[in-house]
Amino acid sequence: MNIDEYSYLWDGTQSGWGLLKKDGTGYTIFDAENSVMLKIDDVNLQHTLCEKMLLSGVKIIEKIQPVSVEITPSSKQAEGFFKKMK
Repeated sequence: MNIDEYSYLWDGTQSGWGLLKKDGTGYTIFDAENSVMLKIDDVNLQHTLCEKMLLSGVKIIEKIQPVSVEITPSSKQAEGFFKKMK
């Protein structure tokens, strides 16, 4: 496991990354500028990265604001959708 490929998480080259507090214990690696979570399937790697980020002083994000997006389909998309509904 080479954690150096993840150094952008703590070295400041991509400033949005921080640690989002989970309910209970632990953290999720989160880019607050782009509202993106980094999913790490390897539990040991996740733990190692979070530890490195904490030791490097990255920001701790207490909570995030919900994001709302308005999706407006084109008239042809809406027309096709409603035809299927009949």
